[in-house]
Amino acid sequence: LVSREISSTVILGDIVGYGPHPSECIDMLQGEERFSIIKGNHDHAVATGKTVAGSHSLAGWTIEWTAATIEQEYKQWLAQLPCYIRDKNWLAVHGSPRDKTFFNGYVYQMNYSENLDTLQEREIQLCFHGHTHIQKIYYREKGVDSETQSDSKGLKNVSQALICPGSIGQPRGGVPGVELAIINIETLEYEFHRLECDMHKTFSDMEKFKFPVELVERLKKGY
Repeated sequence: LVSREISSTVILGDIVGYGPHPSECIDMLQGEERFSIIKGNHDHAVATGKTVAGSHSLAGWTIEWTAATIEQEYKQWLAQLPCYIRDKNWLAVHGSPRDKTFFNGYVYQMNYSENLDTLQEREIQLCFHGHTHIQKIYYREKGVDSETQSDSKGLKNVSQALICPGSIGQPRGGVPGVELAIINIETLEYEFHRLECDMHKTFSDMEKFKFPVELVERLKKGY
């Protein structure tokens, strides 16, 4: 991937709130002009001290730990991140385009058609989102709604599409590591990628900081 000519990168939120190195993650991104970054629900919760809507108890634990661990200047940086990015024919959110906060709502099997409706009403062709942590695309083509987890596909003929590139820190497709997507915004051809990652220090520090065992196991198994 290093040799690929990537012109811009969008990070879809939840920079913190899962692992034991929140300050280091923020340090990597602060002042990085190559990246456009939006706010996730965990970022918002850590920055404001407000509980994440519908958060699991394990998620709540990591948010409280993170908020107690990082410096105030990091919380201020998280707080100022935008909730969405809008370009000519695409929108980037953490959660879903239907949700007014842009970072709490999910795109999933039971509501993706309604989210495609929202994109159609707003005349937006593509929406990049996170939150589900699962590489998947829901799309509308010639009035028919479908989904795909194919590693590559052309989206030129779709009228609307909801694209989740997966997760770098906490994939939930059953394969641990790093997930991302590359898309040619002109041809609308995309590629899903899954990369192996050395997680030994992450696991070691999670145990060192007494993270719940369930969180360590989820990260090891990628779910």
